[in-house]
Amino acid sequence: MSQKQYNKEFKQTLVELYNAGTLVNQLSSEYAVSDVTIYKWIKIHSPIEDAEELTAAEVSSIQKENLRLKQEIEILKKAMTSFHATLKKEEGYRTRYENYETARVALFKYIEGWYNCKRIHGAIGFLTPDEC
Repeated sequence: MSQKQYNKEFKQTLVELYNAGTLVNQLSSEYAVSDVTIYKWIKIHSPIEDAEELTAAEVSSIQKENLRLKQEIEILKKAMTSFHATLKKEEGYRTRYENYETARVALFKYIEGWYNCKRIHGAIGFLTPDEC
């Protein structure tokens, strides 16, 4: 026995009818949809109180996006930690800088002149960007 598929507009229409005062059992018999299914749609598609018209589905979508962004931030933190360790090892600890401006210029030259251009990168088949 296959389940019926209802589009989003149909679900929202039933939720709007419910919010307008139609009873769930009337909607169920008129549209041949089970009470449980209609209650589920009401929960998903009704705005959450004090949430500026967000539905449960929208909140769920926002939570999934938030989780994805948190995971992305963790990956970027690890990449920055690795980059800083490399920068310190290959440039920072090898040179004694006279002042802040000298250090700033030297680090800029290292990053733009060596790290980004001449250093091999695993993401591009262990070639340098100049070789691609």
